[in-house]
Amino acid sequence: MKRDLQELIDAIAMNVSNKRYWHYPKKPMPCELDEDLNDLIDLFIESSPAERDAIFRKIDNNVAGALEAFSVRMAVWGARQSSEDLLVRGGIALILEAGRVDIRDTMAVMPMLYHSALKINADPGRIFSDAAAYYRSVVSDALLDFLKRTPHDRSLVAWGIEEVNGPEGIYYR
Repeated sequence: MKRDLQELIDAIAMNVSNKRYWHYPKKPMPCELDEDLNDLIDLFIESSPAERDAIFRKIDNNVAGALEAFSVRMAVWGARQSSEDLLVRGGIALILEAGRVDIRDTMAVMPMLYHSALKINADPGRIFSDAAAYYRSVVSDALLDFLKRTPHDRSLVAWGIEEVNGPEGIYYR
């Protein structure tokens, strides 16, 4: 059953404020908050440009923080599942997050999505372009500009990020 925008935003806001989700980035995947954020991204993808504007305006800093963490989770889960779709969703989540808290934190997720794409032998350019095609913004432009960086400047090392292999698969720290 499809949920409307306000219902999704309310569910995400409630989950974000719930103590059991304070450590959302480290929760097993998938969890209830992942499902809510996936539903929000589905709604965004299926919406008209005017409806996408409304969705974009409806996101507050709390939901934006969850979207940023979701993007990191999609980088990890996309690599574990060899799923380009999950990586595109991670890019869309960054676009919706829009650097609301701190654009530097938003930018720091991009090398994880990029590295995960390479890890599964996907074209990072296509993944970033597919995500950016849904909404024109500072972050969608930043995704495309990220591709123009030197190989070193796109690397995990340049961003102080490490890929780690754990019992459930890779993750980034």
